[in-house]
Amino acid sequence: RAGTEQLYPVENMPIFRALHGEKAWVDDMEIRFPDRTIPLEVYTTPLLDETGEIIAAIAAFFDISERKQTEKLLADYNRTLEARIAERTAELTVANEQLQIEIVERKK
Repeated sequence: RAGTEQLYPVENMPIFRALHGEKAWVDDMEIRFPDRTIPLEVYTTPLLDETGEIIAAIAAFFDISERKQTEKLLADYNRTLEARIAERTAELTVANEQLQIEIVERKK
């Protein structure tokens, strides 16, 4: 499975599923080379003869490296924004509390 050290379970592999009559799509496969890993999106479909018997499977593999990099950048950016929002919210809470104290003191 992509992002782990686990091998992809055979029964979940798109080609296995296609050879068992199911159309399949996944985007969590990868090919590992000594110097790099390529994330893949895979589409498969069974190929039937005129009687409806499965005689083969057709598979398409797409390199989705760029998409995965973009998804990671967006996730990192979202975490940064969430941290900034939490920080600003805390600052505003403190400022609001200080203003409330000032209001009370001015009323005295």
